[in-house]
Amino acid sequence: MNNKLRISCVLEGEPTSKGFIQYMDSEAVVFDLTKRLMDLMGLVFNPLDSSNVPTLWSANLGKLKEGSPVLVKLLSRQTKLEKPTQALSTLPQDATIIVTVQQERSAVSGTASSARSVSQLMSESEILGRKLPDLVYDRAEEPSKATTNSPYRRTPALVTTWTDFQSAAASKKYSTEQKFNRNLFEFNTLPSAVVDEASLTTELYTNVFKVLNGLVPPGSIFIGHAGADLVGEPPVLYRVPPYEARILIEVKTKWDLECDDLVQKHNDEMRLIADGLEPTDPVWPYVLRIFAYLSFNRLKYGVLTTYDQTWFLKREEGVLLVSPTILHRDHSPTVLQCYKHIMDLANEDHFSPPAPLVQSSNCRRDHHRAHRLDLQDVDLGEFQLQEILGSGRSGRVFRALWQDQPVALKVCDLYKHPDYEDEMLTEVTVYQVLESLQGVYIPRLLFAGYDGGMFAVAMEMAGSPVEVESLSDENRLKIVDCLTAIHQHGILHNDIRLENILVCRDNDQLQARFIDFALSKRSTSEHEMQREMMDLKRLLEID
Repeated sequence: MNNKLRISCVLEGEPTSKGFIQYMDSEAVVFDLTKRLMDLMGLVFNPLDSSNVPTLWSANLGKLKEGSPVLVKLLSRQTKLEKPTQALSTLPQDATIIVTVQQERSAVSGTASSARSVSQLMSESEILGRKLPDLVYDRAEEPSKATTNSPYRRTPALVTTWTDFQSAAASKKYSTEQKFNRNLFEFNTLPSAVVDEASLTTELYTNVFKVLNGLVPPGSIFIGHAGADLVGEPPVLYRVPPYEARILIEVKTKWDLECDDLVQKHNDEMRLIADGLEPTDPVWPYVLRIFAYLSFNRLKYGVLTTYDQTWFLKREEGVLLVSPTILHRDHSPTVLQCYKHIMDLANEDHFSPPAPLVQSSNCRRDHHRAHRLDLQDVDLGEFQLQEILGSGRSGRVFRALWQDQPVALKVCDLYKHPDYEDEMLTEVTVYQVLESLQGVYIPRLLFAGYDGGMFAVAMEMAGSPVEVESLSDENRLKIVDCLTAIHQHGILHNDIRLENILVCRDNDQLQARFIDFALSKRSTSEHEMQREMMDLKRLLEID
């Protein structure tokens, strides 16, 4: 990480506590950072259309009152990064990059419309009344395999049809007077071939979410999950100020999910599973996944889509209402009208309590017995998430309240990343091996376990990431002592980075803790231990 630039970023309108870090190559320029941020937010870069490209500002936020939203117009000193080729290394070291997401809105009044050709303007009713264009598909890889051997504990007590959804969406009246620039709502008529979920999400953004973003209330947006205070990783969410999720959207390819009646197929599959049989081409894992996401985050509304087919969902605690299948070429209602309808519903009332827990199966316990771990069934509904502390390869870490005490809660979405389960189990194993160091050189482990397809690890709060320039020589050696103690227990950390070293002060004495042992391993190799110690000393700038 020595040759990387550490760039602090925050979305305009968010408090600094919502900020996040990006590491860029030392020769990177403003354009590189812009493209990286667009990728994180699920925005598609089109060199011929800059309407969705965020604006970047450089500013020092040191005097901003804690908890206050970052608003460019209220800052006394800020610099707009207008030159794409400007080197990031030329920015002040204490600068924060403020990211302003374009709203892509261009409504014009009736008096101004005479200056435009009628063909260049569209009403809200015209925009939403269009059918979606067809996509081009190229099945370059096999569809993902949805396993039925999974301990879903957030299981709906009832999955049934949302009978009045279609009629309500079709009967809704939309404005025919307010006009918008047609160019901002054009479909992609020359789509790239869809080969997987990532490319499908790109086409969904272009033909659905970009269109809707031109009509949402100010500050609201359909966007990727990066940086959101969410349990789980749904590909797309609809959020409102201040960065609160209202709708979660799960995306699958038509090769993974295709059926005429999702409710009927799901319920038939549940009966087969109850009889010990395995369904063919199962849909139930995808239904239960989006149900679990909604439950974990106490949300009422969701969407499950393949683009060609879309289902709109309403969760009322343990009951899941599913709309009839909406096809991309349907005209009454259109897919866009359905999205607008569920968006309006979510803006009015979005909260639904977590679903009741259901007894999990033994398959995970069989897995973690191989690691000789006694894990718990976790109820994520007991946690009150406050903010994201960090995001890593295997999960997000939240500051949360649990039983009225602050904790660091690490959550890994095994629905999306089943391969990371071994890493999470490794981390818990290391904490148990290093039990005598807990509260001294590593945080105290409070508990670890599953809530369905989520793996959670709760630890005591242990400080903030170390800043080398603020360390005395004595305190740098304290951090070296921490790693020495870990090595003496035969554990190679295997991921030495400054973000994985937390520090705090107790009676004016620095306390250091190492975190994130997901990649750790047992080792008796002196060479490996010495090399890792050299890496640490290099980071701490110890000669």
